[in-house]
Amino acid sequence: MEPLAIPASRVTPAVTFQPETRVLEFTGQSYPENAFEFYNPILEWAQKYLKESPQDPLAIALKLDYFNTSSSKCLLDLLELLEAEHQANAGRTLEIQWFYKQDDEDMEDSGRDFAEDLTVPFKMLTL
Repeated sequence: MEPLAIPASRVTPAVTFQPETRVLEFTGQSYPENAFEFYNPILEWAQKYLKESPQDPLAIALKLDYFNTSSSKCLLDLLELLEAEHQANAGRTLEIQWFYKQDDEDMEDSGRDFAEDLTVPFKMLTL
């Protein structure tokens, strides 16, 4: 797969993917007026990656400082896509990495809430 590079804006996170590391990384804040418009191309990219590279590992690293409710729904869609792949292809290495600042209880709780309903490996990591 080709690298992915979406620069951050005032209301959207930077989104990057480097083929050599196999990490799809989100960094910054996410509160666009239309989260679905921002996240749909990323979801389509992830679906294509999972389909075209059935044995390649993938990690999603979420290093968000803040996200709104509509972004939360879009992130959940992405994590559920990884969960479905994890259920269908147990031999594939998949992982979610949730980064939060040690003193940010809201982001820590959000990560734990997402992890609750998933069986794909989910790591809680402090920045």
